[in-house]
Amino acid sequence: MGTCTRCGTARGAGDRCQFCGRPYAAAAPAVPSQAPPAEASPPVPAYQPAATYQPVTAYQPPGDYAVTVAVLTPPPAKPTGNSDASTIGLSVAAVLGPYMLACVVLTALMATSIGGDHAGSPADWLRGGIVVAALGLRGSAFASFDGSALSATMHLTATPLLLLGCVLVLTWYVGRRAEREAPSRDEAHATARAALSALGVVAGLAVLALVSRSSGGFGLDAVLGGQATHGAALRPMLFALPVLAVAFGVARRDAWRQANGLTSVREELAFRTQGISEHVVPTLQHLAGSAVLLGAVLLVVAVATGEDVPGDLARPFDGNAVAGGVALLFGLPNVAVAAVALLLGMSAHRGGGGPFGGQDSSFGLLHGDFDGSDYLYLLIPLAVGLVLSVRRAQAGRVGGWWQAGVASVLVWLALWHLTLMRFTVEGDGESVSASIGLGVLGLLVASFLWGAGLQVAGQLLGTPRDALERGWHPAVRETAS
Repeated sequence: MGTCTRCGTARGAGDRCQFCGRPYAAAAPAVPSQAPPAEASPPVPAYQPAATYQPVTAYQPPGDYAVTVAVLTPPPAKPTGNSDASTIGLSVAAVLGPYMLACVVLTALMATSIGGDHAGSPADWLRGGIVVAALGLRGSAFASFDGSALSATMHLTATPLLLLGCVLVLTWYVGRRAEREAPSRDEAHATARAALSALGVVAGLAVLALVSRSSGGFGLDAVLGGQATHGAALRPMLFALPVLAVAFGVARRDAWRQANGLTSVREELAFRTQGISEHVVPTLQHLAGSAVLLGAVLLVVAVATGEDVPGDLARPFDGNAVAGGVALLFGLPNVAVAAVALLLGMSAHRGGGGPFGGQDSSFGLLHGDFDGSDYLYLLIPLAVGLVLSVRRAQAGRVGGWWQAGVASVLVWLALWHLTLMRFTVEGDGESVSASIGLGVLGLLVASFLWGAGLQVAGQLLGTPRDALERGWHPAVRETAS
């Protein structure tokens, strides 16, 4: 009914209020609601674990059709195939087996080519191959003599760079292949596997060196007139542990990152070292290119000047020539590094007594030991370095001059350590030691100047002319600042 809008009296049956006589106001027409009627929400299907692989029927609208949603778990992860122990064991065997086989074959080839009483037996070849394998990983060989002619203990440390390079390449290949066949859970897992693999290789070689120590062999007893014991020292093998761990680690981590779509180890290392690591490979390329070109030039000069070829080299299948060729194969990379170092202004240092001389001495370009025409060989590393630097600049791979200098110093410091030869003889209460290698001070200065100078020169020569016309090159500005 309602009430009067003026006095509030209950509304009667007429058109006016019975108390105040005011006409009633007309009622407003009803406006239909615009909100759609509420619909019932579809029922939520009951939860089922994904492991059941059972389909769940979802809400079915009215009609003659239905929507069915199948809830399935993702496919199971690819099994690794091997446990950590078997994966590490296979990696150790894949590195140590071929490496030992190659060392034994080379030792047997050298011994049989010499012939006579020094040919040895298959057991001697195996023991000698273990010693050679230890030397390739910066190990040390020893020989103890106890006889009427000599009673002493000799230690020799010399690293054939060819063997070290081969075992590092083999380690890289085995590490990547092992990671692809048995993927690691994460980078930490891959790093742990790499460290244990390196430890297994070093431990296996140490065990072989320990059990292979023997008396005699290769006719040494008859030559010295007494008993001779030879083998590989165990303590110097510790150098191989971090080297192999880094090689295994970089290979495994790079393969893991590639499989998971992440940046490569090279890019990560370049970021963390501010670009220094990017100049390591160009430094090695400069060294290798200079060594190859220097060898070719020396050979052409020898042929052009008509120098006599030694008889052993003229008869490559002669026994002594084969032994000399194997020995040259071991030492040729070391000789090439020393030759290029002398051309770069570094010096060779000889100290101590023994077979390397009785007093300290140095030999090199700055010591006036080169003839007048020998200085022309300096054009070889200069030309190779400029070509490599210009090509890198044209390809857009530029960098700071100090990064190139630091990378060159690091590479040459590693080569200085690897090419250093030590010889020690102990006997009758006396000890004589000698060493021969590159001088450290000259190496630091020369390597930095060559690395930084070639980087700046290459960027200047390899930059387009229009870029030079717009102003100083960034490398020149950085050098001037």
